[in-house]
Amino acid sequence: MTYNIPKNYNLNIRLTSLVALFLSLLFISTDVNACCCGLSEVFNHFTRRFTNQRTDQGFAEIVLPPADTLAKPRPSGMHVAAVPAEIGRDKRIVDKDAAVLGETKTAAASETASAIMSAQTPLTALIVDDQSVKGLEKMLSLRLHFTVTVLTSGEAAQDFFDKGSAVDIVFMDYSMGGITGLQATRSIREKHKGLLTKFIIHSANEERDLKEAMAATFVNSEGRVRSLFDGRIPKGPDIDTLKAELVKHFLTDPSEGRKTKFIRKPAALAD
Repeated sequence: MTYNIPKNYNLNIRLTSLVALFLSLLFISTDVNACCCGLSEVFNHFTRRFTNQRTDQGFAEIVLPPADTLAKPRPSGMHVAAVPAEIGRDKRIVDKDAAVLGETKTAAASETASAIMSAQTPLTALIVDDQSVKGLEKMLSLRLHFTVTVLTSGEAAQDFFDKGSAVDIVFMDYSMGGITGLQATRSIREKHKGLLTKFIIHSANEERDLKEAMAATFVNSEGRVRSLFDGRIPKGPDIDTLKAELVKHFLTDPSEGRKTKFIRKPAALAD
């Protein structure tokens, strides 16, 4: 069988194709939003069907997070935001400040503990007298909880401090064989200017000896003229007289209740 194809057949096909293309472009340009929505619905429909089919067949759908978040698992759907460099730097500064603050607190706690231990350490007293001082020694050690050392001459007191020994308070007799208590105290004060020890003069002749001793002065480490003695008591004092003098230089420990126990003053309150 023989077919006769018109000569303009190819032209007609081309014209038809151009018309169809034109109509398609016109349709797309006028209703592009509707087409996009339609395509989206078709895609979602097939996706849901595929997912349901896999679930029905016993497969579990696994959605992996981006690769850069796999190091730290996060709940599904959590948005992982990048941390700006400034925030990271500020955090490092805060962490550093916190560490310094921790060290400062630790150091402060250590100093506080040292101060408490210092306050709890028994006070020390030195009695310098060439006569018996059993009464004063017993009151200080047994009733007031001092650690007591007794020396019998001014020269021995000088050697005591020259060897680097120190006490909280010295009870110095005014009249002794050899150098007097006043001379021994002046020598110790002038040689050891930074000494924080309290010196108390005591004598049987209160009117003459104690008045002279309390008028004596020396120049301290700061270049100031100070009294050579910090206080005075009579020879063989009673417990109330002794307490009245000690309370001028030390604090009483409230934890002891009715018992009287003296403790050191903090540096800020020291004379």
